[in-house]
Amino acid sequence: MPGTKRGTTHKVQAKSHYSTNRSIDDTNRGKNKRGSTASHIKKIKLGIFVMLALGLMYIPMIYNLLFSKHINTSVITNDIIEDTINVEACIVRNEEVIKSPAKGQCILTAEQGAKIASQFRLATILKEEAKELQKELEALEVDIIKRQLKENNNKVLFSSDIEKMDSQIKEKITGIVNISTDNNISDAGKIKKDLDYLILKRADIIGGFGTKEVYLNTEKEQREKLVKGIEKNKFEITSNAAGLFSMYLDGYEEVLHYDSIYNLTPDILDTVEKDTYKSIEQTSFEVEEGQPIAKIVKDLNNYLVFYLAPGEIGDFIVDKEYEIVFVSIDKRVKARVVNISPEIQGHRVVTMKYDRGIVDTLNIRKTSLDIVINSYSGLKIPVKSLRNINTDTMTAEIARVKANEVNFVRVQIIGMNDNTAIIGGIDGHYKGGVSLFDIYVSDPKRVEEGQLIE
Repeated sequence: MPGTKRGTTHKVQAKSHYSTNRSIDDTNRGKNKRGSTASHIKKIKLGIFVMLALGLMYIPMIYNLLFSKHINTSVITNDIIEDTINVEACIVRNEEVIKSPAKGQCILTAEQGAKIASQFRLATILKEEAKELQKELEALEVDIIKRQLKENNNKVLFSSDIEKMDSQIKEKITGIVNISTDNNISDAGKIKKDLDYLILKRADIIGGFGTKEVYLNTEKEQREKLVKGIEKNKFEITSNAAGLFSMYLDGYEEVLHYDSIYNLTPDILDTVEKDTYKSIEQTSFEVEEGQPIAKIVKDLNNYLVFYLAPGEIGDFIVDKEYEIVFVSIDKRVKARVVNISPEIQGHRVVTMKYDRGIVDTLNIRKTSLDIVINSYSGLKIPVKSLRNINTDTMTAEIARVKANEVNFVRVQIIGMNDNTAIIGGIDGHYKGGVSLFDIYVSDPKRVEEGQLIE
């Protein structure tokens, strides 16, 4: 029995040994599997890294290949750009306001913007008494004109009849002469009766005699009486000096005048409003005594007055001429600075004089003004078509295209504003300069050096 126990024990131990070996094999297989998985992951990571690297290298090439056909280009042209300052300026003129001497109806005889001489008749004022006479006169003149036209038409219409009657009248007169010669008085009464009929009929056609002529003469006498009555009740307004006639009134004529040019302050200029002119469009209208009806601009030198902060005044020099643009009418003239005031109410007042475009600006009192400080001319290109702009050296690059190949060329910026630049070549640049009609890429961010485009 003890042997049996040992044998049993031995079998148990053998079974345990087999189990242990299988466990070790499983462990080794697990380790090998994990190692294989890790190696596989490493390979995947390496593949991803390589793909990313290649992608970064070739994405620009692929992008350019796909989109280079849609790259916009343009041509360099010549142009001018300007640096301007915008101000609100008041216009000061040497103006004489014309006022009505009486209440009544004003009839203007001068036209807007007309050049008039001294003692030129500008308007007529009809008093209340003359207004009724004027209405009667106008109606009577219309009637007279109608009658005269009718008579003239009759003369044309019945010209052949009149010629025939003239011939018959001559025949009757000849007949009367013959009767008197032959002493045949018996036929004289009949011939005279026929002659009187022909004369009256002729007069009736041409209006030379008879009741129509009498009536027309009566109307003309009545017209003369009306004219004399009107003359007694009207005032003629004439100019005291030569100048430009204007029907635009705004009420600032007494504030903005020659004597006040150098005394205007920022506060006074601020009180002037835009678009305050009252234009008199009718040539006949009712007026009160003392009411302004028009004005004479007696001097062809106008002044522009505006104010700026002290720090902005450096661009202006007394006696220097500048080009100015009236924004509302797009009118460009030259103006000269005649005065810059000391600091007043925290600003400095600038006065400029101009003598062109006077008629065009007669209906303007306060206006938006662009003053050209500097202008640049040369090769024009949009600012958005420049890259690597250096404001210290005033240089940049453009994507010039020659033989379908893009080359970035360094250029000199002569001047620019928010949208446009004037450029020129840089002497000695190894890629050469730029010229008129050179082709460039509108958006340089979309291309690379040496890229081929259609």
